[in-house]
Amino acid sequence: QVTKPSFLLFLIASADTRAHGCEIKFTPPMVYVVFGGSTSANCRTTCNNTDGIGWESSFGGTGLIEGRSTLDVNLVKVNDWSTEPKCYTVYSDGTQDILALPITIYKMPKKVFMPKPPTLMADSEYHLLQCSVFDVAPVNRLVISWHKGDEMVYEQKFEGTDRRPVNKSVEATVDVVAEDNGKKVWCEAKLDLPAEQSPQPMRSEFELPPPTFFKSDQIGVKRLCYVCAAKNFRLCRYHFKDIKKCF
Repeated sequence: QVTKPSFLLFLIASADTRAHGCEIKFTPPMVYVVFGGSTSANCRTTCNNTDGIGWESSFGGTGLIEGRSTLDVNLVKVNDWSTEPKCYTVYSDGTQDILALPITIYKMPKKVFMPKPPTLMADSEYHLLQCSVFDVAPVNRLVISWHKGDEMVYEQKFEGTDRRPVNKSVEATVDVVAEDNGKKVWCEAKLDLPAEQSPQPMRSEFELPPPTFFKSDQIGVKRLCYVCAAKNFRLCRYHFKDIKKCF
């Protein structure tokens, strides 16, 4: 077993080289790792006429290992958002190949926040609500959804190439009807990762609690209004035709 780390500088300049139709294969084909965490992968070449194989990485590089056509790498404490571990091979005819391992470094949000709605939420109307997500990565894996009771009423995914943590705010229109009395409304942030890798979704800190009712002091000629309140916050308003649904 001989290590030749200086050989890598020449290989990086030849990153687009493909030798005699040989391919580099990764297992797994895509790696997911939480920021600061560790993971592993295997690299192999589809040809047997290799002089050696190696990994270049700031989190567990191996240098060139002669006489091998397959090699594992352990990526330890990955804390560089831009890292690109590379596997390279050297063939007996003097040609070489190099390929970057597809890797997703992720971080769940530091905070998910839904401010209290700024206006009275009236029955049979649409209301604009906001959800803010802080310090999450990567943005192209982020999914923000709105929920009312057991129903998901809105979902938004994002595009972008930024690997570093970002902040995102989303506005969604939610329909409120009398039958929604007592339902909770919240927003949720998750990362779209394979099931075995995906962390638990993170909910907003504020949920609209089940309301109670009191009689409004405002009595009009054409309608009698009842106001739904939760912790001194007016949540919904029901017109006269809906009073029977409130009790």
